[in-house]
Amino acid sequence: MLNFENNQSMNLQQLELYKRIQAFSLDESDSELTFGKRLAKENSWSLNYTQRVIEEYKKFAFLAVAAGHPVTPSDSVDRIWHLHLNYTRSYWQEFCPNILQMSLHHEPGRGGSSERLKFDEWYNKTLESYKRFFDEVPPVDIWPQPKDKFVRDLHSLQLNEQQHSIIPKPSLLKVQLNQAVLSSLLFALIAAVICWQGVPILLNLLNFRGPEFLNFYFLLSIVVVVLALLIRDFLRLPDGNPVKQPVQLDAYETAYLANGKNHVLDTAIASLVQKEYAIVDTQKRMLVLKESVKELSHPIERAVADAIALDGHIDTIRSGFIEATDEIREQLRQLGLLVNQKQSFNVKTYPTILIAGWLGLGIAKICVGISRHKPVAYLTIMCIFVSIIALWFLLSSTHRSRYGDRILQELHTQIQPLAAIRNTDSKLIIAFALLGITSLPNDVFADLKKVLAPASSSTGSSSSGCGGSSCGSSCGSSCGSSCGGGCGGCGGG
Repeated sequence: MLNFENNQSMNLQQLELYKRIQAFSLDESDSELTFGKRLAKENSWSLNYTQRVIEEYKKFAFLAVAAGHPVTPSDSVDRIWHLHLNYTRSYWQEFCPNILQMSLHHEPGRGGSSERLKFDEWYNKTLESYKRFFDEVPPVDIWPQPKDKFVRDLHSLQLNEQQHSIIPKPSLLKVQLNQAVLSSLLFALIAAVICWQGVPILLNLLNFRGPEFLNFYFLLSIVVVVLALLIRDFLRLPDGNPVKQPVQLDAYETAYLANGKNHVLDTAIASLVQKEYAIVDTQKRMLVLKESVKELSHPIERAVADAIALDGHIDTIRSGFIEATDEIREQLRQLGLLVNQKQSFNVKTYPTILIAGWLGLGIAKICVGISRHKPVAYLTIMCIFVSIIALWFLLSSTHRSRYGDRILQELHTQIQPLAAIRNTDSKLIIAFALLGITSLPNDVFADLKKVLAPASSSTGSSSSGCGGSSCGSSCGSSCGSSCGGGCGGCGGG
């Protein structure tokens, strides 16, 4: 967000224009399908990426008025412009006359090399004005470099669903899961044939002498457990981006990816305290709203603020904070960063069956030993350990996919050293989402640490990766050419 007070690149009139544009809402208050949700659905964008592009569209509209030269949008920004033009009352009766206070027409290119060169020049000037007015480089996933602008998203097609039947490509995740299921069935079939032919071998194993069987069972137990872990890891597919779109996570999506829904709550509380919307009462372990929360735009922050208004005790807030994170979970699953319910079931079931089968061999040998009046204490202890491992596989939950693990590692490499982050910097909340309560500086968040630390420390660092806020980073097992070709060559003036 632009710092109005410190910005030296805008005059007073331009600052007032930018404030009007930022305050303007593209959503209709009485519409269930909001502008943002429609835009995300039509372009298969994540809600977070959609919100970021909307902010860039507003900056583009500002540049169209203030830059003093013709401007050209990127492909993503142009898609918002097209959709906004369809909301004719919003665009022509409110946005242009009252917000921009001028008409902003969409002018498609006429084709040809001269038009292409013209829009290339306009696009370069647009990026230069962006840097000059906003004192930052435009995000490359929304504003690609000029050489990439006209080759971006050429694979995207808009079809009339009334005239065409759309058959989606098989999901990489589904293909990989089907392969895993078929591989398991094939393995079971081969195992059945081997067992049928190998009954004499099994009987021979049961006839091993005590020390021989103990050595054999111990060594093979290690092999079986390692194999179960490999199967468990394999079933946490995907290990790459299944939806082929930019992964841009906000603080709350990052918090959920790192440590689950409880950590999302703690991150939202830390954000409200940092923004001075809430203050901490350490004696009562409560939060009290200090400022009006009408300006809060993020649904998670609004949900937490509403919970604080009802009952600010930290335990009460946590017990009721459930549904607000459901949308984040589903979004991360769509991106392939979290495992879905079927994957979670497979991750538990297949390794458990493997170890349970191995446990069955040990139990069978115990029964043979008892029938022959042989000592079975050591084998019994060994089987108890194997059964504990089997229970761990069955009861432990899996949070992230392998792709989610990799994205989380990349986020850790991108975070700045905490000493370089100011107390008022929004990146501090990203650091909290990744690193937990230990990342908060004492001078601002000392009271909050006292409130959050007891609950977080009792939760501990869980192997499932969805526990408290003090968990570490890796818990868990886990446009074309001109407007005719793809709306890339269009300008505003």
